[in-house]
Amino acid sequence: MTETSKRPEPPILKREGFQVCEGCFSVSDISLVEGSRLEQLFHPETLRLKREQKAAQESAHTLFRKAFFVAQLKYYGVKFASSAKVSDLRVLLEHSVRDGKCKRVPASVIQLEKSMQRDYEPLHQAWKRDVLAYDAKIRKQGDDKFAKCTTAGERANLDLPRFMEYYFLTSGRPDRNKTKQPLAVRGFDDRAGLHSIAEPVQGLHTVSGGDGKHRAVCIGWDREAVCDLARGINAESAEIRKQEQDARREDDMEDHREYMKQLRQRKTPRGRKKTTAKQAFDIQRCRGSYIVLCDAVSDGWSQYSDETFTLDICSGTDGALMADFQLGIIEGTMLLSQSEEQLDELAGCDSQSESDGGLSDEEDSDEEDSDEEDSEQEQNYKGKKRTAQAVKPRATKKAKATASLSRRVHFRLRGEETGEGEIFYHPEPGHLDFASDDCARFEGVGYAFQCLGSNVKFQGFKISDTPQRRPAAWSSFSEEAYERARVGRWQ
Repeated sequence: MTETSKRPEPPILKREGFQVCEGCFSVSDISLVEGSRLEQLFHPETLRLKREQKAAQESAHTLFRKAFFVAQLKYYGVKFASSAKVSDLRVLLEHSVRDGKCKRVPASVIQLEKSMQRDYEPLHQAWKRDVLAYDAKIRKQGDDKFAKCTTAGERANLDLPRFMEYYFLTSGRPDRNKTKQPLAVRGFDDRAGLHSIAEPVQGLHTVSGGDGKHRAVCIGWDREAVCDLARGINAESAEIRKQEQDARREDDMEDHREYMKQLRQRKTPRGRKKTTAKQAFDIQRCRGSYIVLCDAVSDGWSQYSDETFTLDICSGTDGALMADFQLGIIEGTMLLSQSEEQLDELAGCDSQSESDGGLSDEEDSDEEDSDEEDSEQEQNYKGKKRTAQAVKPRATKKAKATASLSRRVHFRLRGEETGEGEIFYHPEPGHLDFASDDCARFEGVGYAFQCLGSNVKFQGFKISDTPQRRPAAWSSFSEEAYERARVGRWQ
């Protein structure tokens, strides 16, 4: 017997169209129906009560199949052709009942049953011995596996009822002497199953502690002690999560440090003197890829604590910028400009083309070519047919007129909540304050972020001058898109 072999099936003895299985004599597992009951099935109207008539009709509707007619005809010794149709078999059985041929089972069938039961008995006894041997072997294998487990979680994952017997029960009854102190079951997959199996045990309490992969079920006889253990696991889990988050952030910041190293090398090439003249802040230098740190998300949603949040800023239209924003619980598209008036006009336009939300053909060219790119994009945009909601030409002039030494860049954000997929189409405002003209780092504030509340702070650290993601079109998060997504969630 191999470990993967199946439990022995009971033997079936067949003879002359009949069979015996576990002491039951039948025709293809269809039992004998008394002649009086057959009469009621064929003629429910003969019954006195309406409910009995209805029950007989329903039974007939269920039973009247070819196999049923064949079985009853064989029980009562009525001959029929093997090729007979179901309609013919029904008529034959009905006439046999009417003619009194189904009042008793023929002696030949009774004698056949006795003979088959006698011959079946040794087969049945041999099968029971095989089952006992199989069950003993399976128990032995289970005992061996259970003995190799070293933790409560391993024991619970292997065999939950055996786990309960090992720690808290004796012969299925509560035993407080086995495990007196509360137990933390870690690394267990079916936590709901453990809560469910422990609930009926009088005096036994379960409380979950920790989160994510550090979640555990605390179980014991003293409820307060169980809760204390769960609180300790919560604190331990929070500390581990913080350490893991710090390590991940350190890895992310290494990319930023490498970028800063390359930036310093570009700033002070050999043979060129540093310039001290102060120039106006150039928003186009914001383009590139940033890692984003946001404690409001990392601390508030443990499922996102392992994710790297990003902001990828690309060229937009009329000197403005567009960006792909990935912040775990929310993601979407940003419009960025130093002019809030320009932003408000851009944010109200849902007719932007898909190209407005993507990278330009020359996005990854050298930084000194950026002025030429912006000029070409501006000319292309002005050549397009504009709708009534499109940006007016004076908005561009306004944006250029407000260029100054200030490094504050305003934004409007639309996107979706990643859990339920709910779109927020009202542009949510905020700003980015860049620490220097090279736009390598910023402090951001979202005045009213979806799901996160007001004045949500976040930081950005540049890792590349080339954006890694294409922002979705602004119209992807319109009110119409919100309605489509809302309807889709209920279909």
